[in-house]
Amino acid sequence: MPQQAQLGSSLIQWIYSSHTWLWGGSFILSLLAVSLLGLHFFSRFVSVETRRNNTENLAIVLGIVGSMYALLLSFIAIAAWESFSNAEKTVVLETDVISVLYRNTPGLPNTDAEKVKLRESPLHSRGFRLTHGTSKDMP
Repeated sequence: MPQQAQLGSSLIQWIYSSHTWLWGGSFILSLLAVSLLGLHFFSRFVSVETRRNNTENLAIVLGIVGSMYALLLSFIAIAAWESFSNAEKTVVLETDVISVLYRNTPGLPNTDAEKVKLRESPLHSRGFRLTHGTSKDMP
């Protein structure tokens, strides 16, 4: 059992150390080879007359499958947009909290106020400034 775990671990390390373009290209080429082989064998064993007779049925099935795919894709797009909107609301809320905290530092003792102001400095180093409760990009 330990040898299998070590083999699995080394396989995972080998996969992660390989380039993404190599895996992507290999995957695409293997799918292309499988589809071409399938087309070759299908053409060899199914007559032209049988294929012509089933063209209408295939068109109907492909239309239904395409419509279902489009519907599924639209639901995924809507879910992603809602997730983005929720993330944006969270960022605005956190920025408001930070700006209120920063504006209230004059009421704190000097040592505590300096600690709060120093924690806010990474935002400035990334090019953001806090004004009126929201973060604005530095010009």
